[in-house]
Amino acid sequence: CSEQIEITVSQGSLADVPSIVRAITVPDLPVVVWCRCQSLFRSDRFRELSMLAGRIIIDSLRSGAMRDTLARLSEELRSGRIVSDLAWTRLTSWRECIAQVFEDPTIRPALREMQSARVGHAAGTPAAALYMAAWLSVCLGWSPDDPRLVLQPAGEDQDNGLQGVTLAAPGLEVLVQWTDGGALVLSVNGREHRRVHPELSDTALLGEELSIYGHDSVFEQALATASLIAQRAED
Repeated sequence: CSEQIEITVSQGSLADVPSIVRAITVPDLPVVVWCRCQSLFRSDRFRELSMLAGRIIIDSLRSGAMRDTLARLSEELRSGRIVSDLAWTRLTSWRECIAQVFEDPTIRPALREMQSARVGHAAGTPAAALYMAAWLSVCLGWSPDDPRLVLQPAGEDQDNGLQGVTLAAPGLEVLVQWTDGGALVLSVNGREHRRVHPELSDTALLGEELSIYGHDSVFEQALATASLIAQRAED
C-alpha cells in the first residue's frame, strides 16, 4: 500500500516547493530527496528543499562540474544529512574485485610496497575515476596528492567512465578492466578471472544505497578525498 504525490513546477516556482513538501511529510518517517539534476543540486534554490530531508541522493555520472558537485555534497554532509552518490554505488563490483585480491594473505604484504596505482578513465575525469582514486588513496594510506596515484585518460567512454585500474608492487601487477561484453576482467600477474558485471537500473542502485542505514563511513572518506583530488585535477 502506498500513496504517490507528483508535483510539477517551473524553475520560477521552485521556491514554493519546500512549503508544499513540508505540509505533506509524515512525522517520524524518513525523508529522502533524490536529485536527478546536477545543475539544480548545485544551485542555491535547492538548499531549502534539501533542508527538509535526512538523506540526499544524487547521481554525478554525467556531471560536468565534479569539483563543484563534490563540494556541494560535502557541504550537505557537514550539515548533518546522510549523502549518497549513485556514481559511487556503481563501483561496488570494481572495489570487490580489488579487495578480493588482497584477501590472499600471501599478497597482502604488497600493500605496504605499492609503487603505483593508475586509474584509467574517459575524458573529463568522471566521477567514477575520482571516487576510485580516492578509495585507493584511503585504502593504501596515501595522501590525495601522492605522485604514485595517477589519473590517466584512456580513450573512449565506456560503462561509467572508468576503464581500468592497475596496481603495481614488487612482484605483483593487478589489473581490473571493463570489457565490451559486460564483464570485469581481473588479472593478477597475468592470470585472468572474469566476473559478470550487469548494468544496474536506477531502481537497483537506489535500493542498494537505501539498504545502508545511517552513515556510510567508507563513502564519506572517499568523498572527502575525491574532493581534494578534483581540486588537484583542475588546478
